Amino acid sequence: MLEGKKPLAMFYCNKGVGDRDIVPTDAFLPHVESGRFKMEEFDVEGDSDSPLSIITYMLFAVAGEAWRIPAMKIALTGAER
Repeated sequence: MLEGKKPLAMFYCNKGVGDRDIVPTDAFLPHVESGRFKMEEFDVEGDSDSPLSIITYMLFAVAGEAWRIPAMKIALTGAER
């Protein structure tokens, strides 16, 4: 994304496992704070009641391509949220 070759980055982790530390959020935050990137985080619940079925997504987009975040949410969930 820093080289202008990729407009969107998506990471995800299983909320019930606590593997969020593997997502390189800290590397993106200075760019989010400067306004160069936009970020959105959201959860998608699976079909079971298990906490393991909840997936947390973190989407980062170049500011001029921020429309990709809601588009990816629709692709992931099948509906606007």
